[in-house]
Amino acid sequence: MRHLPGGRGGSRIRKIVSLKSGVRVTQYMEEIKRQGGEVIEHLPLINALLCEFPLHKGEVAGILESHPHVVRVEDDLPIKIIYTEPLFFFRRGTMPPQTKQQVGWGVKRIGGEVYLNVKPRKRLRAAIMDTGIMTKHPDLKGNVAGGINITGTGSDILDPNGHGTHVAGIIGALNNEIGIVGVMPEVDLYAVKVFDSRGDGSLSNIIRGLQWCINQGIKVVNMSFGSATDNDTFREVFKAAERAGIIMVAAAGNDQTKHQIQYPAVYTETVAVSSLNELNSLSNFSSYGPEIDLIAPGEQILSTWNNGSYKTLSGTSMAAPHVSGVILQVLNKWGNMSPAQIKRHLKNTAQRLPIKDEYQGAGLIDLAKALSINPRMTQSIRSIRRVVL
Repeated sequence: MRHLPGGRGGSRIRKIVSLKSGVRVTQYMEEIKRQGGEVIEHLPLINALLCEFPLHKGEVAGILESHPHVVRVEDDLPIKIIYTEPLFFFRRGTMPPQTKQQVGWGVKRIGGEVYLNVKPRKRLRAAIMDTGIMTKHPDLKGNVAGGINITGTGSDILDPNGHGTHVAGIIGALNNEIGIVGVMPEVDLYAVKVFDSRGDGSLSNIIRGLQWCINQGIKVVNMSFGSATDNDTFREVFKAAERAGIIMVAAAGNDQTKHQIQYPAVYTETVAVSSLNELNSLSNFSSYGPEIDLIAPGEQILSTWNNGSYKTLSGTSMAAPHVSGVILQVLNKWGNMSPAQIKRHLKNTAQRLPIKDEYQGAGLIDLAKALSINPRMTQSIRSIRRVVL
């Protein structure tokens, strides 16, 4: 529930009013106004209206949902970037810029070291749905192709936090002899800035960001964010994005007490990623469970940071972009694939580890194997096995 100050009625609350397919939004704008609400924006991805109501209007949802063409009225959920506890899981210090390039242990562990010089047949587009990107970082500036700011804090896509810049480097830092190198060093990166400097955002920001990605023809979206709260609107957003062909990679979460997987990683429409440490075990901060699809390096990962520097961070936020980078490499090698096809291929070619299934899903993401085996072959073999059995 998102409370907003101001207005004659004091605090206001944002609601997402979802309409049935084919219903014109103009039919309900007047009704929302009669209920004391204000329409902020149309959300075409799910044919919904983002609205604000006075906080005391507790009966609004029931009144609007009684209309025959309204599907549901739900809160605009708060959503945050997934961060680890700073004093325990990562070093605070940053490395100076322009250091000699090193290949991170994570890139090596997934078999990516020998594919860093691969030339793309066509530059693929990947969105980092996060806090922005430091566009002038010397290890990123050749790959950052644009973006959008949906936070309401201005129009720039620059990163006031650092989290988005770190994620961007893991996916696509340049192979340029300085700093680090990403899993897919030649890629068009787009900053979809949906979180503010504190890492705070909302479901409506995510909806608007995904719509922008669809409109721009972006295929892969990295999502190093999450929420412990679910609702039907949240779920419908990811169903709609998958139907549009968006491949969504989601960090599982860093719930170091209950290890509960965050939304949207719970959803089958995403590729849910847990975190591996250098000992080939689950990181002790990582969320896990039966919804996990893959495990990837996420502990003590050096990547790009603000002010042109580099920093070591840990979290499932760092594991997810390893998988996003692999997906870009796979699409470059094997051509266009649907979200379901790419997920099956990654799971079919993953490396099983001697740890619990709920920790790793299908196993450790394996770039070398994913590039060496034609996905159409692996899927055909599985179909034959199902028929035989």
